[in-house]
Amino acid sequence: MVEATELRLGNIVHPPASKAFAEVTAIRHAKIELDYAEYFREVALEPVPLTEEWLEKFGFTKHGVGYMDDLEQLWITFEDDVPLAYLVMTDSAQPFPLLGLCEHVHTTQNIRYALCKEELTTTEEKK
Repeated sequence: MVEATELRLGNIVHPPASKAFAEVTAIRHAKIELDYAEYFREVALEPVPLTEEWLEKFGFTKHGVGYMDDLEQLWITFEDDVPLAYLVMTDSAQPFPLLGLCEHVHTTQNIRYALCKEELTTTEEKK
């Protein structure tokens, strides 16, 4: 389950009892609105697992054993099928500092925004 406090506008989640994807369009006092419905905050929204397919949808490109975002600020690798996020240090030859476990799409979107102050959107949305 995703807590309402973890969500930002534009995050992608699974609505209750569905495997469809929906974007958070509003977060109000008592409700979370998705792009086609609204739910009370107490309703269990499910996180979308982060996969290589999702990274490619977000415009990440294969870079060594992981994927690099288009701003070259975030590198994600799958170690034992667990996605780990690293901050890219452009002026260092040392390994990138680990940002942490990045299991879900909304977490990846939030990390990208915290690092770059830019939304992570799918390539379809960028067109």
